[in-house]
Amino acid sequence: MLRVLRARRSSGEGGRRHLAGRGSGEVDHSPGDVGGVGAQALVEPRHQRHFHRHRQRHSSRGQFGVDGIEHCSCVTDRGFGRVSEETVAALARSRIAVCPTIGIDPQLMKTPPPAIKAMMDRMGVTAGQMLQARSDFVGRLHRAGVRLVSGVDSGIGPAKRHGVLPHAVCELVTAGLSVTEALATATSGAAEACGVSARKGRLAPGYDADLLVVDGDLETDVTALHQPRSMLLRGQPLSPLPRATLHLDGPLRHRPSPHIQ
Repeated sequence: MLRVLRARRSSGEGGRRHLAGRGSGEVDHSPGDVGGVGAQALVEPRHQRHFHRHRQRHSSRGQFGVDGIEHCSCVTDRGFGRVSEETVAALARSRIAVCPTIGIDPQLMKTPPPAIKAMMDRMGVTAGQMLQARSDFVGRLHRAGVRLVSGVDSGIGPAKRHGVLPHAVCELVTAGLSVTEALATATSGAAEACGVSARKGRLAPGYDADLLVVDGDLETDVTALHQPRSMLLRGQPLSPLPRATLHLDGPLRHRPSPHIQ
């Protein structure tokens, strides 16, 4: 992995985010995983060059030493959130950004993907009970002061199709965050976690004018996020929303994309 990253950097491809880990089908992470010494060897050179490293983590094992953790479900065959209060408190003190990757299209969870169905069978729970357990654990992390950001693993399955980020923000409110706190996880908090907070994530002079206009009052009904009316990217209106691939840096380019409806 280090050789790949060095090659990318020398070719000018570099990036600000590197992610390592395994998916939810492999709960227990062995010493041969990208954790421990391997993770440290990856993290330190990235930090020296101001990269941000985020790690997928379903297990509660291992040290932190990263900028962000995705999933953080701490799941075993007995359920979600199987982790001590001491570990949760240590995670809160670390100020590591945690993306719980909640947020699904509930209509598409009526027939869960095989891997999720197998997990539910091992736990002896229904889809609704599993989602509630995830929400309860996210609420526990929030109450402990863990730094949360929004993200959804878009594209890994039907219930995680592209475009379900509003579900994640709404589900954070259900888990116990205020609307303001939940919106910050997808704006200023997310920008900070990705290392672009000097120009994105806020409405302030000198920042990129990235705006989403919705039909409704988010303070009274956060589900208005599901009703976008228009969008501005760096001050340029994109309304009606185009079928396009949007680039965060450089000039706006539009090309047909099957992923954005």
